[in-house]
Amino acid sequence: MEKIDLHIHSSLSSDAAPSFEEIFRKLKKEGVTKGALTNHIPEPPGHVWYGDCGAVKKLKKQRDRLEDKYGIRVLVGAEIDVINNNGALALPDAVVSEFEIVISGVHRYPTLMRPLPNGESMHYGPAEYYAVSEGVLRNPLVTVLAHPVWAFDKLFPESMQKQANAWFPEIYKREIMRIASEEGKAVELNADEIWRMDDAWFEFGRQYGNTWSIGSDAHKLQFVGCVDVCYEAVKKYGIRKLISV
Repeated sequence: MEKIDLHIHSSLSSDAAPSFEEIFRKLKKEGVTKGALTNHIPEPPGHVWYGDCGAVKKLKKQRDRLEDKYGIRVLVGAEIDVINNNGALALPDAVVSEFEIVISGVHRYPTLMRPLPNGESMHYGPAEYYAVSEGVLRNPLVTVLAHPVWAFDKLFPESMQKQANAWFPEIYKREIMRIASEEGKAVELNADEIWRMDDAWFEFGRQYGNTWSIGSDAHKLQFVGCVDVCYEAVKKYGIRKLISV
């Protein structure tokens, strides 16, 4: 089974450090045969790397040169925030379509939607989290649903966050996996966040024949290509279908 890492951030992301060439070198060292550069969109003012209408084309030219040098396939993609419950992304569709892989999911939730719910309105949190996830999966430009339950615990007071992931309703897990399969979208095994996923995600994944994507979500060079925990899950749950991009 080839080793892939399809979720990597470079210095183009405001919260990441490694250069594009450093990423190539580290992937080679880790034995990764296919990677993906997935810098954040949107970014804070002053760090809008994609603001140039030719930015993606320039990045692909840089990638082509580095592929020739290191002999590793690296896709030029992006991790793009979803901005409403209908799965709209924070970038014009014409630009999104230039990427070779698009990762999206509930990101910085729920601050994109509204402030944290209070005790009396807590009930809408899980349902809206699910609704945003469904919107992402229904967007034809999205390739991968990122870190399926990231930030769900932030809906709850700090004293409750450790147990919060256990409260994500099973029916939402089932529907996310069913719709992902129906829409032909991969679900991410995120090395940094896989601990949030319980057995039910994988049981439904087996039931619906889901495809999975593997990513380190590296923001620092030391974590690029470090996806062993994902492959442990692949072995544990007998996963056979990994994304082919």
